[in-house]
Amino acid sequence: MKDDIILSRTSCRDFLPTPVEDEKITAILRAAMQAPSALNQQPWEFFVVKDSFLKGEIAAITPYWGPAKECSVLLVVCKDIKNLKSNSFSDIDCAMASENALLEAHAQGLGAVYLGAAPKEERVRDLALALDIKAGLAPFGLICLGYPAKKKEPVIRYLANKVHVID
Repeated sequence: MKDDIILSRTSCRDFLPTPVEDEKITAILRAAMQAPSALNQQPWEFFVVKDSFLKGEIAAITPYWGPAKECSVLLVVCKDIKNLKSNSFSDIDCAMASENALLEAHAQGLGAVYLGAAPKEERVRDLALALDIKAGLAPFGLICLGYPAKKKEPVIRYLANKVHVID
């Protein structure tokens, strides 16, 4: 049941050195690209980083990106800023694609964690430089993927007092 995937997903920051199979990476990217998108603009592009040295360089950009060095695969979600029909919703579109990727990673038996780049301008700039990203693309965020080193129990976050029903 899909609810089990959603309610049991947790952020994973500790990974085994086991490589992630290309089929699983493709499944995650396919799920990401199925995300809803305002005006169907689909502003996302993805970089798949497996190179250990480059993952280490990216992890060093900010102290908050440590898991990028240890994960098997690093997905960099970017926004195509040159072909936008509307910039107003493009960040939301990239966030939804990222969430789809996180859920599919969990469904594939992988651990994953999202690490934010946007809206921190220095992170976006430094990540673009590290990846030699062409003009017109802006890094949005990172998704670290790998086999989890330890099991983490999910926390149920539903709070009925945050739901307001209008009949």
